[in-house]
Amino acid sequence: MQPFLNISIVATFLAVISHVHFSNAAFTTHSKYASSTTSSVRKFHPALAANKKYRNFDEMLSKYGEQPVLVDFHAKWCGPCRLMEKELSEASSHLGEENLQVFRIDTEKFPSLGSRFGIDALPTTILFKDGKPVHRFVGVIAAGKIIEQIGVFMEENSSTIEQCNHIAGDFLDSVGA
Repeated sequence: MQPFLNISIVATFLAVISHVHFSNAAFTTHSKYASSTTSSVRKFHPALAANKKYRNFDEMLSKYGEQPVLVDFHAKWCGPCRLMEKELSEASSHLGEENLQVFRIDTEKFPSLGSRFGIDALPTTILFKDGKPVHRFVGVIAAGKIIEQIGVFMEENSSTIEQCNHIAGDFLDSVGA
């Protein structure tokens, strides 16, 4: 029996966290919506769970069409991966889910996906557009840099790059950089 694939959608505009499970023919996403607190910690409300179904990783990517999809390859034992999760959450909440979808894949549970995308260091985060990888980050990257890089690699969509540049400027102003 094939193991389940856990992919977590990092906090989006609604601070959505999801766990995606692959089975033999399909996988399901269980979403939990979160409300933010005054600190960077988020509380999750299981009562608001929703389900999404995908047959495989490629179907999941194709669902978002031209919308950028950021996939973070990580492992539970990886300290820098936990730091990167916080940065991705920050970037995702500033961009909003209409501009970016963020997923997390545990490479310990699904080494075949890590191999498929040449993951040899953790964390590695890959930006996909139209289902194809267009850029990769290796190591921990600050939220502002993630926002900026997404804008650079989404040049074909001028509304996305303008939105990313505006959000990056606002984000840097808010942290005093």
